[in-house]
Amino acid sequence: VERRGIYLNGTDVQVTTVDGAISLTGTGGTNSNGAGIFIENGAQVSTTGTGAITVDGTGGAGTWSSGIHLITGVISSTGTGTITCDGMGGSGTVECPGIWIDGAAAKIESTTGNILLTAQTKGSAENNNGFLMFQGAVRSLGTATVTINGTAGSDTTSPSFGSRGIHIGDSSLVTTLNGNLSLVGISKGTGNSPIGIEILSSASVTSTGSGALSLTGTGGTSTSGGGVTMHTSGRISSSGTGTVTLTGTGGTGDSSQGILMDADSTGGSVFITSASGNISLTGTASG
Repeated sequence: VERRGIYLNGTDVQVTTVDGAISLTGTGGTNSNGAGIFIENGAQVSTTGTGAITVDGTGGAGTWSSGIHLITGVISSTGTGTITCDGMGGSGTVECPGIWIDGAAAKIESTTGNILLTAQTKGSAENNNGFLMFQGAVRSLGTATVTINGTAGSDTTSPSFGSRGIHIGDSSLVTTLNGNLSLVGISKGTGNSPIGIEILSSASVTSTGSGALSLTGTGGTSTSGGGVTMHTSGRISSSGTGTVTLTGTGGTGDSSQGILMDADSTGGSVFITSASGNISLTGTASG
């Protein structure tokens, strides 16, 4: 049974402003699929002037209860209005991310108004990621800065799969033009592979102008708790003058690297590239 705090569905559904503010606050119910805010099938929340957008979602107590969930939904600013999303995943045992962006047409984007995404979860078992992307995009199309802070759940039930602070996969794109882009991912997981930031499956984090890229990840306390992990064609690139900085701190479990770039048996190149900006990698192993 789906019990969502706010549900926007369909291309003819629009919440839009020019200079006035938009605020969405939603809390999910106790059943499964109890997202706080659920936007899908082309529904749009947008600002074209100075109006700021604030989206605050809290998932319910069942499984699959994300704080904010976009399935081919859109949040956009084409003026100077900022976008602020604060998602708290529910307390269910499986898949309760704070913010979940899903589907090739799902996007959060802005031209000059800064984007701030904060994602946490109260989930207590496997795959309770802070910030989760399967396809879709988060984009600065101009000078807007992009900040994503993701904190994974504690995995108190010791699952087979750990939770990621930030998981960017399946051809997802996080990109900027001239605004700085920052990712900070922390995993509190105790299950297998509690990774701070994970980029995989042809996903990319990019700068195409002067915007600097900064990724800081801290792994959890179990096996393979990497700080920043890239594999299966995960990519970070700066094609302009922007710098690239990675800082990773591995967890205390075995095989927990500060920074891991792994072209494993699943195939696909893994790379960090820059046209003219400096590249800096700092990795620390704990334990």
